[in-house]
Amino acid sequence: MWTDVEEDPRVGEALTGWGSCMTTAGYPDLSQLIDAENLVNDLWNRFNAANGNRIDLSLGETDYDAVKASLPDELAELQAAEIAVAVADVTCRDEVGYTRIRQEVENEYEQAIVDTYRDDLEAWVAVAQAAEH
Repeated sequence: MWTDVEEDPRVGEALTGWGSCMTTAGYPDLSQLIDAENLVNDLWNRFNAANGNRIDLSLGETDYDAVKASLPDELAELQAAEIAVAVADVTCRDEVGYTRIRQEVENEYEQAIVDTYRDDLEAWVAVAQAAEH
């Protein structure tokens, strides 16, 4: 079912709309929702590669505390970039109706499964209920 949902043209169209919206928001070349998460991971990896040797781990109880104490301006810049990607992602999903469309398509496929296997499901429920008594 999940493959069918992913391959449904309505979901594909919404995903294409999301990608176009993300391009307009300044994040080109994103074609799958996971691409936004990967972009944020890349921001962290670049931050860490550029600044990892500048973090004094003795400055805090956690790695985050140490980063915050060692590189407050750089951390604030990274966090702003991460937030911007997240806001664009959510905004674009809303603008194209991705979440609503995806849920509608999933509901249709789930209902088709229930309709197809209704007799088996009802029989299983009856067996389960009988076992409780």
